[in-house]
Amino acid sequence: MNKIEKLIAILKMSTIGILTPLEMKYPALRNVLSNSSKPLDNWRFFMTVGGIVCFLLKKGTIFNNIYKKQLIKADKEIFLAVGDLLNYLELTKKDYKNLDSKTVIGFWVLWAIKEKKLTADEEKELPSVIGNYLTRIVSDSL
Repeated sequence: MNKIEKLIAILKMSTIGILTPLEMKYPALRNVLSNSSKPLDNWRFFMTVGGIVCFLLKKGTIFNNIYKKQLIKADKEIFLAVGDLLNYLELTKKDYKNLDSKTVIGFWVLWAIKEKKLTADEEKELPSVIGNYLTRIVSDSL
């Protein structure tokens, strides 16, 4: 099992384990999930994608051929979504210039799960909570 495959496994387990505690602490998360066509599947998938991008940023590495090959081998859909999130980060730099990248990742994850724009309540705390959680998981797994 390569590093990316291990990270995917850790992220999938960790994100399912934290879902209920986060829902209890942040009721706005319930609203995000209730608007999703596939709440648990989308939660696990997009949180995993966000975690992989946090890993790439934490390592200070680009999405190089080694990681691309490992990710394609592990899960092609996640590979494509990682590319989408990296493009989103690049395209929204100016829009989110006052936010750190982990919070912007949190916005993308929540938007992708909900499949539409976040409400003001959802935007208030959730993106930073999600971004910080993913960063912590990645840091603990390095």
